[in-house]
Amino acid sequence: MSVRSGPELRTGVRSDPELRTGVRSGPELRTRVRSDPELRTGVRSDPELRTGVRSGPELRTGVRSDPELRTRVRSDPELRTGVRSDPELRTGVRSGPELRTGVRSGPELKTGVRSDPELRTGVRSGPELRTGVRRAALS
Repeated sequence: MSVRSGPELRTGVRSDPELRTGVRSGPELRTRVRSDPELRTGVRSDPELRTGVRSGPELRTGVRSDPELRTRVRSDPELRTGVRSDPELRTGVRSGPELRTGVRSGPELKTGVRSDPELRTGVRSGPELRTGVRRAALS
């Protein structure tokens, strides 16, 4: 049997006056005056929110600070000139022996015979598939 200790558990009287009396303490709860000036007065302390005027040189002047955005000149030569730097994209000619000749490399693709015995025969391997019994994961 567990024995509870402490005067609150022994006597059944709660030691916290707020719980005992049901009266919450603290100046904010007693007076209903909120301590945050913004909540108390309804006046927002942030000048941008108070005045509706956004600050910052970009918003004030309408001039963007990023040179690429300001000038509309893109710094990437491919985007600036419209000429793609990748020869395959530029010429439309794909490189690589498989694409050039139309002959796929690799014995599986050339012969049509799959090298994986499970795919070749249609018979699944492994004790779980053979017996239908799954082993318990990490026991």
